Amino acid sequence: MKRYFKLYKPYKNLVIAISEKLDGSMKLFGDPTNDKIPLVNREKFFKKAGINPDLVVRTNSVHNGAVRIVEASDKGITIARTDGFLTKEKDVLLSITVGDCLPIFFYDHKEKVIALVHCGWRELVKDILANTLKIFKEEFKSLPENILAGLGPGICGPHYEIGPEIYRQYQKRFPASFILEDGKIFWDLKKAGKGELVKLGLPEKNIELSRDCTYCLPGKYFSFRRDKPKRLEAMLVVFGRK
Repeated sequence: MKRYFKLYKPYKNLVIAISEKLDGSMKLFGDPTNDKIPLVNREKFFKKAGINPDLVVRTNSVHNGAVRIVEASDKGITIARTDGFLTKEKDVLLSITVGDCLPIFFYDHKEKVIALVHCGWRELVKDILANTLKIFKEEFKSLPENILAGLGPGICGPHYEIGPEIYRQYQKRFPASFILEDGKIFWDLKKAGKGELVKLGLPEKNIELSRDCTYCLPGKYFSFRRDKPKRLEAMLVVFGRK
């Protein structure tokens, strides 16, 4: 299994898997007819990664910033209306799909709690990171200094153009993450996410950003902003603890 973040290298019990473009699109839409190809792609990917699909918990991201705790009884099911999961259970594999948005991984190495969230700009402004850390603290007694966070892969700032209305609304909250260039406005989500986590109490040394940009690596990742497909294509992200 690849080690996507140096922060997690000491923890051999963690399972991290991220599909790539060659694995095919993993986005499910709830229609068995249209989902046939993504289901086959998932089956092949799970086999290649050595993942038991019966352990995987799924969600259809709804951009509402909600996260929820997952129990062992949730293995193998799809949970609606949430953008992220937390669990203290072993052998429960959390999963999300991403195109350009960030998958963000959390691990409290003291309390043995993991979380995986889908973070685009909508989830970011709807406080998905604060919501996640609140559950860590209140339900699992986690301390910020024990939580490790890995952000990405996802689209980089120079390719994530936004409208002026979004900039006007959020420039004061995320002042250091916007890029103004040639009359255009871009948003560095990784930088914004890191800044938010630091404000929420995580030490900078506990946060690692992936260098991979989905837009800049057309042979490796799908990118909604780059490809503008009629039907969304996405990578599958899996995170668990053995």
